[in-house]
Amino acid sequence: MPFARFCGVELVAATPDAVEGRLAWSQDRCTANGRLHGGALMTLGDTVGAACAFVNLPDGASTTTIESKT
Repeated sequence: MPFARFCGVELVAATPDAVEGRLAWSQDRCTANGRLHGGALMTLGDTVGAACAFVNLPDGASTTTIESKT
C-alpha cells in the first residue's frame, strides 16, 4: 500500500487469524507537544484493518474502505 508505506506504517504479520502493524513515533507525524497526529493513527488502523479484510477474502473477491470514523 503506497500511502501507508509513505506514512511509515509497517505490517509485522498478516494471517487470517491475526494482523499486526506498527507506526513508529516521529516528529513529522505529530501535532503540538510531540503528540502523534490522529490522522497518523487512523492511517495505521485503516491499513491494519484493510490487511485483515484482504487476508480473509474468498478467492476472486475484493474489498475497499467505504467509511471510517473515530
